[in-house]
Amino acid sequence: MIERPQFPNDFDFQDHDTSIVAKYLFNETNKTFENVTALPNRQIIKSYRTWNDIAIPLIDYPVLKVYAVSELVKDNQPFSATSLTIAYGLAFTVKQKVPDVSRFVVKELVRNLSNAAFEDAPKFQLDWTNGLRVTYETFLSPENTVYKYATIDAAIMTHLSDTCYV
Repeated sequence: MIERPQFPNDFDFQDHDTSIVAKYLFNETNKTFENVTALPNRQIIKSYRTWNDIAIPLIDYPVLKVYAVSELVKDNQPFSATSLTIAYGLAFTVKQKVPDVSRFVVKELVRNLSNAAFEDAPKFQLDWTNGLRVTYETFLSPENTVYKYATIDAAIMTHLSDTCYV
């Protein structure tokens, strides 16, 4: 039987699983690029979100978004494969000449995802059943802001009963 979770009165509805992945990728990816002097504040990622935030202020870019898109539960098991979207977004004006650093960042995000399993205390377990899929997109807003997104589709193993909230 799968246990009923016990949520505290002040529960804030933050997704524990996406928070772990986002924080890990944010810290590890910024470490890789911290010596690159061309970056403002030496951060390749300025902020992150653990949900599909569609109203991100320009000041928060470059941004990393990690959010759940689906779950696959089999045979009444106490765990599931949670499909995630991991999106890296850049924003700049049309006047600026900004190279597409997305490919470099995505390669580092994939490396960090792969390496998470080899840490002494793994933060999360990737589900490699369908591999990782990377896509790239560019959008131009009416205000002449260019948004470039690199997106990774991945899956992690999660527990159905989140006893971590107790």
